Amino acid sequence: MDLATITRSIEDVATASKAAGAEVSKKIAEILGHTAAADARILDLEQKILTRGAPGPGKSDSGVDFGAVISKSINYDELKSRGAWLRIPVPGSLRTIMKGVLVNTGSSGVSPEIGYPTIGELLPGGPFGFTHRRLAILAALTSIPVNMAKVDFPKLTANTDAAAVQVHEGDVKPETDLGFTMEILEMATVAHVLPVSRQVLADSPLLASFINTVMLFDVLKKYEDLVVSGNGTTDKISGLLTQGTIFVPGHAHASDMIGSTIAMLTALGFTADLVIMNANDYFAVISARDLNQRYLAGGWSAASPMNLWGVPTIPTAAMPSGTAIVMDSSVVKLLDREEANVQVGYQNDDWTRNKVTILAELRGQLAVQNQQGVAVVSIPVNSP
Repeated sequence: MDLATITRSIEDVATASKAAGAEVSKKIAEILGHTAAADARILDLEQKILTRGAPGPGKSDSGVDFGAVISKSINYDELKSRGAWLRIPVPGSLRTIMKGVLVNTGSSGVSPEIGYPTIGELLPGGPFGFTHRRLAILAALTSIPVNMAKVDFPKLTANTDAAAVQVHEGDVKPETDLGFTMEILEMATVAHVLPVSRQVLADSPLLASFINTVMLFDVLKKYEDLVVSGNGTTDKISGLLTQGTIFVPGHAHASDMIGSTIAMLTALGFTADLVIMNANDYFAVISARDLNQRYLAGGWSAASPMNLWGVPTIPTAAMPSGTAIVMDSSVVKLLDREEANVQVGYQNDDWTRNKVTILAELRGQLAVQNQQGVAVVSIPVNSP
């Protein structure tokens, strides 16, 4: 066989193969088209049957229960503890999975409802139902960090202040006597605990955040209460009312008493820059009226209602009614040994009972460096 004959044979085979391939491709395309159409009709039929409450073709199937699938997965505990995205196999065909996720309860418009209940939207903020006052006293006072369990500082108790001009050279210069006492303050721990189940914390992560918020606030509120009225013995913190100097002004009305106290501190060389009052007492002062029921001091429409005699004033539930504090805040320091914090751990039989204990605490103290700069005044109730 010569070369020309061989070449023609190869060309004939290639032509026949090309024609056969085109025919095969055409048949495959037709088969795929029929299959896609059949799949679409089957899917539509199954959806219609499902929404009527009847079982699907060949089985009683209303979709995949994703909650059951995920909770039974061996990776579920790891998902909860690590917060990672994990691959969890879901049984069933794509068609079955689609039936489970396309329709939510309450939106299908049929009875019985098909699908899964939707999760309610969580309101922002919280914890709800938790009443908490503004911790304005802690915010107003200077806080300094300390590194030891005890703090010592000298406190001036006497000063004759004999400074004078030397009349003649060689004369004996005036002598001043100073008296000191060493103040020793031990840090006080303010704390409380709350036992909770591990399941609650795992199932409701926002609840854990709410618990932390409430427990931290309660610790700080107690600390502020002690800063105001701690007795210095069982409380371990001697508060402003305990350490302050009692002043009795010669006036009948609360507003004038506070004004007289401000003047007294100024005369002693202090700068009165903070007044602390019970909220009801403060309202009684700013809402005082004359015989014609006109406000004496501007009332609710006053240009700057949060001050008395030009001094910033804090109305608070931390102060007992009938008492006010007028002070120079520069002589008062909050000692911060350990800021308020929350810890979680085990105690006693928590491990065997599947519980944990939440601890909220702080360590601190109050240093009043000069008691004369903190004046305590008794004021009449419901008096202007």
